[in-house]
Amino acid sequence: MEKLRSFGWKCFCILFGCLVLAACATGPQTRPEAPSGTKVEEGWKGLIDSFVLIRDFNVAEYGKIVVEPLDTSATPLPPQGENTYEPTFLVLKTSSDIFVMGMKEAFKGAKHPVEPTLSDGTGLPDGKVLVVRGKVTQMNPGSKALRYWVSFGAGQSRVEVSGEVIDALSNTVLVRFVHARSSGIGALGGDYQKFLTDDTRDVGEDVGKMLLLFDKTRGQN
Repeated sequence: MEKLRSFGWKCFCILFGCLVLAACATGPQTRPEAPSGTKVEEGWKGLIDSFVLIRDFNVAEYGKIVVEPLDTSATPLPPQGENTYEPTFLVLKTSSDIFVMGMKEAFKGAKHPVEPTLSDGTGLPDGKVLVVRGKVTQMNPGSKALRYWVSFGAGQSRVEVSGEVIDALSNTVLVRFVHARSSGIGALGGDYQKFLTDDTRDVGEDVGKMLLLFDKTRGQN
């Protein structure tokens, strides 16, 4: 009985330790900078993790929505010797396209006449243009082993993007935001590349939905 009790206690300690490590692995959430007279809203409309409205706007007034390539220059990567490095690197390399894909899904679902596009680097089109500029602050593949053996939310992947929405004509920042999405359920702990791809696309889709809430012609805001 004593051996059984000791074994159970060891299992509990291992499980608890794994959960603590998994929680720490997600890292601290970034907060957007709030200019004087504004405030950071957490869980904005149940959609965006952290949000700052600097100046109100109507997305329906913009003929183009251009997304600049996400800045990934400072995004932490796993050590190159780990099996999580390659899938994380591959998703990070294509994160801008995946992010815009998610935004397009949001606009398509709302049947909005303007579709977000990824900047081709040749400059902005004429007319009223809304620019989305961001950086990937976190791309954490999590742990397949923890997801499979521990579960309870342990070992989740996580992708976080910090960004801002800008009126291109006046170069005025309208919105700042930080948002992340996670994945944790998959066969045998799931696939690293698929989880990170899904998380990146989901962040983009939520940012698209955020913009659509500023379409004043639909009475959504």
